Amino acid sequence: MKLTLIKPPIGSEALYGKVKNFGNFQQPLGLAYIASYVRAEGFDASIIDAQILNLKIDEVLERIRNEESDVIGLTSNTIDFSTICELAEIIKKELDLPILIGGPRISALPKDVMKHKCFDVGVIGEGEIPTLNLLKNFNGNFSNLDKIDGIVYMKKNNILVKKAILVLIDNILTQLRLPYIYYYLFRYR
Repeated sequence: MKLTLIKPPIGSEALYGKVKNFGNFQQPLGLAYIASYVRAEGFDASIIDAQILNLKIDEVLERIRNEESDVIGLTSNTIDFSTICELAEIIKKELDLPILIGGPRISALPKDVMKHKCFDVGVIGEGEIPTLNLLKNFNGNFSNLDKIDGIVYMKKNNILVKKAILVLIDNILTQLRLPYIYYYLFRYR
């Protein structure tokens, strides 16, 4: 099974406006930690950094097809949320793949984000453990969601929020047993 994690295709003008020439992009280290964590547990994972590659949505779709993805994970801040929704809707329509949404936006506003029907499950808080548990319970669709903490999902038209997993920053490396980041997952070509 393959998880493909995607940083959204949003340009510097949308992020920085008039000072776009002074802004910068950073590698999505959160996605890298999640990918490294699930890979260390035996799952395949890749990262598409559509922002740094300046990809259009159709180019992101082509890369997803080439990855032969089974599950898509998207990350979102508030500023790129409309782009993420557009991308998720197109992925659902054209590729019919299950979509996880993580990042600051879902963690801050889980019920608001899940009103958008294009996401199957939201990951709130630190994403390594919930994402791994979701993959372990995936058989073509997500099952046993009521037993997984750190997620939000729809059940019979109700939005259910499971408590986020609290990881203390000073113990994060020992609590999560984070592996080293697989930097080769960043393919900037």
